[in-house]
Amino acid sequence: MPKEMPPYGAINHVIRVKEGSTWKPTFKPTRNRFKNKIMDKIAQELDTGRLYYPTQEITNVVVLFTQPKKHRPNEPRFLLDYRPRNLVSEPDYTPLPNIEEFIELVASCFVWSKIDLRDGFHNFAVAKESEIHNAIMTLLGPLISRIMQQDDRNARATMDKLVHYIFSDMVYKCVVIYLDHIFIYNRTYEEHVESV
Repeated sequence: MPKEMPPYGAINHVIRVKEGSTWKPTFKPTRNRFKNKIMDKIAQELDTGRLYYPTQEITNVVVLFTQPKKHRPNEPRFLLDYRPRNLVSEPDYTPLPNIEEFIELVASCFVWSKIDLRDGFHNFAVAKESEIHNAIMTLLGPLISRIMQQDDRNARATMDKLVHYIFSDMVYKCVVIYLDHIFIYNRTYEEHVESV
C-alpha cells in the first residue's frame, strides 16, 4: 500500500456530484477490534498529507470501517462505504475493452507478462476542486482524502484513462490494459525484454 502523497499529474481523479446533492453514511460502525490499527493508519495518512482535517464544517461524508482480512483474520481490511455518494455522483461512461479481442491478442504471442495494479487506485491524486467531496468519517471525526479510493464510482474510469495515457505509444502494439491489469505481450523473448 502506498505511503506517500501521489503527485498531481496530467490526469487527476475528478468527483462530479449532482448539484445540490447531499449524502450521509448508511450505518455507524460499532465496536471495532482494530481501533489501534485504524488510529495508526490515520496517523500515517495525516503525516504523509494523504488525509487532512477540513477547514470548514463537513456534512457529506462516507464512513471508514474495517473487516478482518479473509486469509489473515488478525489484520484489518480498511473499507469505505461509498454507496451514498456514488448514488449522487455523475457516472463516467468509459467503456471496457473488448475482452475477446484482448484474449486473442495476448494468446497469439509466445511470451507475455502481467502487471497487477491492485493497489494502483491509491496512487491517484484527487483534483483539488473535488477534495471537498472526498470526506471520510473516522474515529477522529471527518477527514478529507486527497487520494482516489477503489470503491469510488468512477475510480476505474480514471485509472483506465491514466494508464492508457501513460502507455499510449504501446497500447495494442505490445500492451493491453484491462481494469487494473496491464498485459505486455510479444512474439519473441528478445522483444519482450525490450518491451518490459
